[in-house]
Amino acid sequence: MRRRADPRSAPEAVGELLLRLLLEGAAAPLSASPDFWDSLLQVACGNAVLLRTAASLERLGIDGPERFVAGVAIERERAQALVAGVQRVSRVCSEYRIAHLFPKAFQHYPDMGRDADLLVLARPGELVPVLAALGAVTNPGGFSDWVAATVRYVLPGCPGPLDVQYGTLGLVGEHAGYAAQLVANRAQMVIADATVVVPAVDDQLLLQGVQRIFGRLSLRLADITWAIGALTRGRLNWDYVVRTAQRIGVTQGLGCFLSYVEQIHGRLFSGTLVPTTVRRHLPLRGWGTIEFRDGRYRFPALRVNVRLSVGGLEAKLARRDWAGAARLSLVPLLGVATTLGRLSHARAR
Repeated sequence: MRRRADPRSAPEAVGELLLRLLLEGAAAPLSASPDFWDSLLQVACGNAVLLRTAASLERLGIDGPERFVAGVAIERERAQALVAGVQRVSRVCSEYRIAHLFPKAFQHYPDMGRDADLLVLARPGELVPVLAALGAVTNPGGFSDWVAATVRYVLPGCPGPLDVQYGTLGLVGEHAGYAAQLVANRAQMVIADATVVVPAVDDQLLLQGVQRIFGRLSLRLADITWAIGALTRGRLNWDYVVRTAQRIGVTQGLGCFLSYVEQIHGRLFSGTLVPTTVRRHLPLRGWGTIEFRDGRYRFPALRVNVRLSVGGLEAKLARRDWAGAARLSLVPLLGVATTLGRLSHARAR
């Protein structure tokens, strides 16, 4: 893994190194080049694995340069402030007896994302006293937030926004029924001496099929390492995973996600991840190749998203989920709105 420093190729060079470091806890000799460490910092931070990367390097007795250490310290402070904000939200929701769950916030702890998602089984009006107690201020969202029944709030002292999903999941809120099941199966997790509510591991895997591919352009290293860890530990209830994926119409999204994870795993290690008895129930072929470019694992997004959109709509119609099908029919309009927003932003810049 020792390479010449090249500012153009360095971000791509560290992708495999980070995966091996996080999954195996071992690394080949690292370059001493400042460009290499800058790329390592950039890629690890952009993929939500920086704090775990720093911890792995520390266990190996590898000291990074001062600029890398400073970047880790800044990220640690931001993550701790976000954790404190989410813990406050959890405590107030519990006090007001609001059924809730944090779908993704703590999946990669101690690393944290740029925002925090909160799923509540309540109407917006029922959350008013909770938001008032938190001092939350509404941050106007766009068309996609309105379609997905998501409202973004800003919390005092919290470095990232709180995205509240009112009883829905999915790109356009197409999985309302599954939201209640997710909360019913919830598990508890202790974070810094405070208990928070998170999805059970089986549901966490299903959420990858619901949220990590459809409407996206790439996969983060954080999601890949989590999935490989969950699949290799062998504690998944595959019967529940497959039955639920079929019922809510996300077998294609889940199959696509697992296909990419297996591709990446196969380049580094040997063997498959999805059990043979499960493979015939999930579409694991025909999704194209995933490659590490520009600091992320990228896939043929247009082809994949068209296939997932059509497949998801067909699944909803076959199960007579008219509400879910109606929401999925808004996906083309959402694509137009997103494109116009990006063009407007680029023109303003």
